[in-house]
Amino acid sequence: MGGIVGRLFREFAVTLSTAIVVSMLVSLTTTPMMCAYLLRNEREQKHGRIYQANERAFDWILGKYRRSLRWVLDHPRLTLTVLFLTIALNVLL
Repeated sequence: MGGIVGRLFREFAVTLSTAIVVSMLVSLTTTPMMCAYLLRNEREQKHGRIYQANERAFDWILGKYRRSLRWVLDHPRLTLTVLFLTIALNVLL
């Protein structure tokens, strides 16, 4: 593609390619190094009440999610029926 439009697309392609290469270099080098330096072993740390409360809340939510997922996996026909009804309702609306 020639002209001004071709130049703009070429500049955009160079910018995008450079951004992808820089992102790749950072993700392959700097990020693992920072993780190794900054992250500590969780067993060695003492956590406060807020952290423990958040952890209990997360475990409660995770338990509810596991039970609901198990129910859905145990009832595939009903799940598919609800899916198709939802799609039909969206098409109707």
